[in-house]
Amino acid sequence: RSKNNTPYSPNSFKEVLSRENPLFEGINANDSKDLVNFLLERFHRELNENKFSNTNNTNYNNLDQTNENQMLKIFLQEFQAKFNSQISNLFYGVLETKSQCHSCNTLKFNFQIYSFLEFPLQEVNRFYFTKGERQLFNNDWTNLDVNLYECFEYYKKVVIMKEGNQMYCNLCNKLCDAYFSNEIYSAPNYLIINLNRGKGAIYECTVNFPEQLNLFNYVTYKNGITDFELYAVISHIGPSSMRGHFVAY
Repeated sequence: RSKNNTPYSPNSFKEVLSRENPLFEGINANDSKDLVNFLLERFHRELNENKFSNTNNTNYNNLDQTNENQMLKIFLQEFQAKFNSQISNLFYGVLETKSQCHSCNTLKFNFQIYSFLEFPLQEVNRFYFTKGERQLFNNDWTNLDVNLYECFEYYKKVVIMKEGNQMYCNLCNKLCDAYFSNEIYSAPNYLIINLNRGKGAIYECTVNFPEQLNLFNYVTYKNGITDFELYAVISHIGPSSMRGHFVAY
């Protein structure tokens, strides 16, 4: 491509991709997020230097989940003992979940790895509408704009787990109402964000995002990476999520 400045046909790549994952066979519509996620996971698995590790899975139920530092330390030790690749070092961050029992007020911590963040745009707008900070629609009944920083505020919201979605508390020895929240503990070198517009009929709204993104107020680990510069955008063009094309900028 660099020699004659002509487009590169990805036919051979598509053939291999179809063999490795039937999801991408033929010309059926697929989400770009699914492709990116599959490629990252597959490259990570192929490049993993610890793929033959004999480290056993930790039974986190036997640990003191109320000790945040201990849970994080054990989680990171186990992950690093099993997984070490150029992909995980560049594209993987750490999420922290917190849950607190209504009955005994016990606060528990847990951690997991993520390769991208997903923001459901319709739920983001509804979240601010429920808080009384905006109307649900514009005067012409179109959807309101969303700011990317608002998506990060939405992500760390606290929800109440109740009724059919209660949490089992080991101390109370029963299902209890509970507070639950997600937090971004640390961000990766390369942060991928998926703006979810739903399945079928696309939720149409404009998303305003800066070219310089500062996440200092949205990550727990302040000594890690918090500043990002926009590198690329993948945009969907079409009448629904099942029709159209993706364009990379």
